[in-house]
Amino acid sequence: MRIDIVFDTVCPWCFIGKHRLEQALALRPGVKAELRWRPFLLNPDLPPEGMDRDTYLERKFGSSYRIQRIQGAAQQAGESEGIAFAFERMSRTPNSIQSHRLIQWAGAYGSLQTDLVEAVFRAYFEEGRDISEPARPRSPGPSAKHRRLDRNRRPERPHAPPRRHRRSLLHPR
Repeated sequence: MRIDIVFDTVCPWCFIGKHRLEQALALRPGVKAELRWRPFLLNPDLPPEGMDRDTYLERKFGSSYRIQRIQGAAQQAGESEGIAFAFERMSRTPNSIQSHRLIQWAGAYGSLQTDLVEAVFRAYFEEGRDISEPARPRSPGPSAKHRRLDRNRRPERPHAPPRRHRRSLLHPR
């Protein structure tokens, strides 16, 4: 069964939904699911460098009371899925286009795409990392089997991210 998942790497509900989908699939061990991750930009007008997190939240949601309610609901839902949201660590709301490019590139390697989606979600939501520049932070660490991939294999996608972006998340130092 093929499942197309439309998501954004800066959406906490997408992170929660990923965990819930994995739990549902685990209840059906006889079902072989192929997950395909399809990019969606929640903030298509966000500048490439992103934006100050507090400014972004105030513009999008208005009052601090509303922001606290929204984050509190996500935090509570995340806890039940084993996700430790650390909203207080986020100083910027990143433009997610680069993370989507990297994830799409990883699709050429099969299961690496789903592992990378998890790693990007964790890097942003639990560690507060800026996912708009995957070359800057150290890798959240895909599994060892994926680090041993043939480095000469080129994806069949015409718009692979620049080499410096691929190396930082796929081949940590």
